[in-house]
Amino acid sequence: MKKLIALGALAGSCFGLSSGLFVAGDIGVELSRFEQHASVKDPKIVTNNNNNVQQPSGVQKGNDVGLGINTTYGYKAGLILAPNRKSGLRIYGSYDAGTFSYGTALKENEFPLTNLKYYSYGAGADLMIGFGGPNTLGIALGGGVDFIKGDLAKFLAQRPGSRNMIPYANVAVYQPVGKLLFELGVKVPVVALQSAKITSSKDKFYLDGHACKQAFGASNGCHFEKQNGNNIEKEIVARFLPSIYAQISLVF
Repeated sequence: MKKLIALGALAGSCFGLSSGLFVAGDIGVELSRFEQHASVKDPKIVTNNNNNVQQPSGVQKGNDVGLGINTTYGYKAGLILAPNRKSGLRIYGSYDAGTFSYGTALKENEFPLTNLKYYSYGAGADLMIGFGGPNTLGIALGGGVDFIKGDLAKFLAQRPGSRNMIPYANVAVYQPVGKLLFELGVKVPVVALQSAKITSSKDKFYLDGHACKQAFGASNGCHFEKQNGNNIEKEIVARFLPSIYAQISLVF
């Protein structure tokens, strides 16, 4: 009986969190969102079906929304401090790469769908808490910041209201197996890549087909041509949505 207890204790000591340096690799699925809300007062309308020209009055509004789904991959390296093998603190540096979808699939508007490659460097920390014994599931709670580089950063640098430093929150469930940690998590950015309000006297103003049909009976979509002296007001937001990732870590 004593031998069985000793063997069980030895087996248990092989699992749970281990203090030490670690390296990790992850893959994930990331959502991105682009939206434009625009309004113009007393525009001239041009419909695509028969080029009728009408002169509506009042403020007209339109919305363009685009959603992208892309894969990501990344690496982490850092330190785990686990004094009791049930809980601990993880500190790390990270590298991630992926694609951001900016714009919409509507070819006639001024924001055509563009897929922009990016990579990021970052740093973060997680509090790791085991649900029970040392070899049971645990949860990691924390966050960090990413610094966006690549084509996406160059693209956004030319647009108002953009930023390349993105703080995020992180929630993950992990399972320790020896020196390995298997992990499934959600990364939640807390600010937008771009958030701007713009007043323009040059841009065209577009409505989708549904909005045109409701307002003017046009069935094939339409756009507003700018009249002299009137301003178009736009609110543009582009952001990463929460991403799901799977990760494997090796602790030394």
